Amino acid sequence: MNFEKMKEIIPLILALFIISSCDKDDEPIWKKSPATVSYSGPIAVDGCGWLIILPNNEVYKPENLPEEFMINDLEVDITYKILEETFRCGFTPPGTPPHQVIKIDRIKKI
Repeated sequence: MNFEKMKEIIPLILALFIISSCDKDDEPIWKKSPATVSYSGPIAVDGCGWLIILPNNEVYKPENLPEEFMINDLEVDITYKILEETFRCGFTPPGTPPHQVIKIDRIKKI
């Protein structure tokens, strides 16, 4: 192979190497869990609205809870992923961490 052909191929090889070495671990992972739908009061008066509570008492703010599942204390199975976004409820005491926002892929009543 001559030097001119090598000069054309090297950038292509470098581009392929860079693309293949991109970190795919940054993608959110879909998780499945039983959960409880909980209503904490209207956001307008310092509530948090609808929340999802997992069995380990982790509380999440769903970005897309379907209306037919907006029933307080409803037991569900959900498939979800945790987003980078967080949600802070109205007037929370200093030092209270915000809720992580989740996207629901599937949800069904238990």
